[in-house]
Amino acid sequence: MTLILLQIVIYNAKALVTGHLQIKYLNKNSSEPAKGVSDRIDARMRLTLILKSMKSVSQKDTLAKYYSSLQGWVYKQKLANSVFSGLHKKKGYKHFCLSNLIGVRSNTVKQDYAYKITISSPNKELVNVIKNNLKEGEIINLGEYSFELMRFYDYDVNLDNFSVIETPSIIVVTEHLKGNGSKKEGIKSLDFLKKGEKERYLYLLRRNLIKKYNSFNGQKINEDYDLWKNVAVEPILKGKYSIYCEPLNFKFIGNKLRFKLGYMDEIQKKVFNFGLDAGFGGYNSYGMGWMVENRNIKVNELILNDKKVVINKYGFIVRENLR
Repeated sequence: MTLILLQIVIYNAKALVTGHLQIKYLNKNSSEPAKGVSDRIDARMRLTLILKSMKSVSQKDTLAKYYSSLQGWVYKQKLANSVFSGLHKKKGYKHFCLSNLIGVRSNTVKQDYAYKITISSPNKELVNVIKNNLKEGEIINLGEYSFELMRFYDYDVNLDNFSVIETPSIIVVTEHLKGNGSKKEGIKSLDFLKKGEKERYLYLLRRNLIKKYNSFNGQKINEDYDLWKNVAVEPILKGKYSIYCEPLNFKFIGNKLRFKLGYMDEIQKKVFNFGLDAGFGGYNSYGMGWMVENRNIKVNELILNDKKVVINKYGFIVRENLR
């Protein structure tokens, strides 16, 4: 039986008070390592670090190194002497995702202020290895940033019908372009908002999510499965965004999107719950496609049987319009 613990995390600048209510889900078998079955609620995991900045730094000048530095910290300092020591050399999906630095205001990380970083994965064993190698009070250096680890906690999120998920970073969807005559071979980043690219973007994103799910679980869900059935996808902000990664000399380009989940079948629930922690799109181990649940938004409009319907707070259809 799952026990639910309500834990209030309060922190503020120097006093470390956030006023944020964190609901933490603990399972009596939480010490058991995941066996690669990500559709089990207790097989996925999120780990949040509460950090105090040791100095003031302009994020505008340092963001380019943040994601690669955080990834390097995970690989070299927390996974190096574990069964996951070779993960960074493994080709293909890494099955974990890193958040942006949470709590930054006015593009400045201020000394003695508190910030958060979350690491998520469908592989509970991986997150447990990281958690077991953490020590309160340790110093975490990420590029120009320097933090003291004040505390950390783990939890999981379980999506159901009418959940809303979104990315605080960007979802990167790319496709490989083959050289042809005057055209050079390369990688193209698609734009969800660009005319003529939306359908291709969603097509490749769907296949990416299903491929990742299949590779982790050893299953064979058809990559053309209608994952977007009864799901409304909308931009959080207009435009295409880029995040430059200095060590790679590479610019991540993508969109900030929100997904309003309607009535989901079992395959959709499994894949979306998996993607919530593994990340959407590409470059998840660099923090791209990191997803969160937004409980402040209620689903009141969705696509059902090729029609746009409006539902009330109890989940009943109150109006139906042709798309």
